[in-house]
Amino acid sequence: MFLAFFHFFQGSGPEPDPVLSWFRDSQEAFMPLYLGLASLLEYLFPPFPGDLGLLAGAWVTQVKSWSPVLPFLGGWIGSVLGSALTLYLGEKLEAWGKRAKEGGRIARLHAKGAPFRKAIRKHGLLLVLVSRFIPIGRPLILLAAGASEVRFVPALVVASLSSLAWNFCLFSLAAFAGKNWESLKNGMQLYSTIVPILALLLLLFLIRKIIAKKFFPHS
Repeated sequence: MFLAFFHFFQGSGPEPDPVLSWFRDSQEAFMPLYLGLASLLEYLFPPFPGDLGLLAGAWVTQVKSWSPVLPFLGGWIGSVLGSALTLYLGEKLEAWGKRAKEGGRIARLHAKGAPFRKAIRKHGLLLVLVSRFIPIGRPLILLAAGASEVRFVPALVVASLSSLAWNFCLFSLAAFAGKNWESLKNGMQLYSTIVPILALLLLLFLIRKIIAKKFFPHS
């Protein structure tokens, strides 16, 4: 599995699409585990193309007429575990910042980030809700939510619902695509390019708004 994704990154491999080739040769019993790992690794290592792996697994599942129930649950459980770990890590980073020696570099950085954490805390659950639909950015959003002291249990519930909806979309796309994998993959790659760019532009706009409100309140 990992070798197939490595070849995908390198643009090499025995076939034009080694990720799909690997999933196509997989056994039905192991598909839930593979999709769970693909979803989990995306949170721990954001450049990892977990969505592409999930889509490939969903497509192979329906092409081979396997039951989609367990692969779907496997991918969803991996996302839930990834969300929980990322939120927990965010909480630990916030606790580390609070314990930092007063006047030190960490303490100064922590103090400067207060306006941003306040803004994220205000809209935390909404950000977590949309996080699963933002490739690459989803673990960063959850990390920021954890560091902004968004309550863990509600955030995890919302993240789980977001993952449930996103996985349903991917499995539905795979079912509608039939045997046309190339168009499905190209559509996902286009989505994975456009959406992060739009999310980044929105983030820059919000940062500008926060800075203007804090340092230039009367402008």
